[in-house]
Amino acid sequence: MALGLFLVLAAFSVATPIQESRAFQPKSGPSAASTISSQPTSQTQLDFSSRQQGHDVSINCTLRDASTTGLSLVIGMAVSRITDTGELVLASVTSLGSAPITHTGAVTSSVSLDGRQDSYINIEWSSANSSLEGDYVCRVNGLDVNNSPVVLSQELSLTLQEPGPGVRATPEILQLGLTKLLSIKCYISGFASNNISEVTSIGLSYIHDGIDQLLITHSVFEGTEIKPGSGVVSSTGHLSTAEDEENFLEATWQNPSLNRTGKYECSFSGLDTSGHPVYFESTLELNHVEPSKEELLQQLEDLRNKFESLTQEKEDLRAERDKIELKIRVLEESVKGHKICDTVDLPVGKYPIKLFPDDGQGLVEVLCDVVSPGDVWTIFQKRFNGSESFSRGFVAYDVGFGSVLGEHWLGFKQMKRIMTTGKYQIRVDIADHNSTSYTRIYPQFSVGAFDGYTLTVDGYNDGGHGLSFSSGAEFSTLDHGPQPHCAAQDNGGWWYYNCAFTNLNGQWGHAGESGISWFELPDGRIHPLTKTEMKFKKSSQP
Repeated sequence: MALGLFLVLAAFSVATPIQESRAFQPKSGPSAASTISSQPTSQTQLDFSSRQQGHDVSINCTLRDASTTGLSLVIGMAVSRITDTGELVLASVTSLGSAPITHTGAVTSSVSLDGRQDSYINIEWSSANSSLEGDYVCRVNGLDVNNSPVVLSQELSLTLQEPGPGVRATPEILQLGLTKLLSIKCYISGFASNNISEVTSIGLSYIHDGIDQLLITHSVFEGTEIKPGSGVVSSTGHLSTAEDEENFLEATWQNPSLNRTGKYECSFSGLDTSGHPVYFESTLELNHVEPSKEELLQQLEDLRNKFESLTQEKEDLRAERDKIELKIRVLEESVKGHKICDTVDLPVGKYPIKLFPDDGQGLVEVLCDVVSPGDVWTIFQKRFNGSESFSRGFVAYDVGFGSVLGEHWLGFKQMKRIMTTGKYQIRVDIADHNSTSYTRIYPQFSVGAFDGYTLTVDGYNDGGHGLSFSSGAEFSTLDHGPQPHCAAQDNGGWWYYNCAFTNLNGQWGHAGESGISWFELPDGRIHPLTKTEMKFKKSSQP
């Protein structure tokens, strides 16, 4: 027991003086209060709190009901300030009954050895300054029932408020051409320390050559009044009789010029605690500085960056607007009742459009390709990434598969619904492994009746090594048609005539006859094609 007591008391025998206080600097902030209480940071019997009344500040650490904390004996307490390099002891006291060790303020303290009464340290500062702001810790040392050392601790963050009356500018110095907003604020709180009970009005004036120009007022009678010629663009004010609320009036100017510098005066009218009128004044001299060359260059760079950002934002908004406008146009075209893509009026591009065939069997969604204004085709086959398998049976080719926004085959039934009367032509757009594009247009194109869907193409000389070779052939798949062995060999459905020189529905990524090929092109079937589109529109020939 004696050894444990000695060890704990030894911890309190060394105290490091607190650093020298700095001069008080008013703090800017949204509001000030004359009385501030901070609560402990955890739920223990160790209460560590602060209080401010005017310029008087105190912190108090109190241990209540020590028995609930595991302590059987309370040896001592200490309050320290937390710094970057450690802790500076401000005050400490032990249960020996000697005077407290203190290095700051006015200290009162008491330690109850058995914990039956409150143990505490209270530190008070008068004319407090901002150097007191920071983090503090309170520690209690003692012994438990087994005579083992026990330490309790609680931290506190102290922030001071300036009671006023006062006036401050944000920023404190005007940088001509660089300062975007200037705010002048009149404020007062801490009624008790100022011996007042109520503030009834606050006024802000600008003093030039000994003449006061009243800029703005805020009173309990009229509210806020901005005076003509003040240039104030916005203002706020608040009046209250509560001790812990700030009374203030604030005025703001945009892009302030040189005529905003000079002397400002805040006037406060109210009643003292005896009900007699009181009047306070507080002044501020707002100065300016000419920006340096470096600051002007930085402002120029900032403006350029902002201009570029706004320009990019404008371009992005314009692009988004154009996208929305285009979507609207596509929807408008979809409800116009087009029977074929030929009549669609849209910019160059590919668009999913709903067509309205005359058979009354419902809509058909297709991908319309606007090659140029007035030159619009209906796509019925599209491949570009191998995401869709074209090694399918006859029913799939008959009804169609895939999505018009991806790889797809429109389907013979849908094609026949669209290709009703008149003559048609076919266009084939393909690209090879070198991304070289080719276009083949056959002015005459037709597909026969179910279930052969015989192909007819003419009008373009491909030397018999293109689609013309398949003209007159029926469509065959693995499970249907006169040439199922060709479909099995070439991995897809096609117009086979003793197989074919073209195979746009072959296996993606494969070379040779089973791959996607067009024998007429350079390299023939050595390299598989990487893009295919087949599309039709009405023929211009009579």
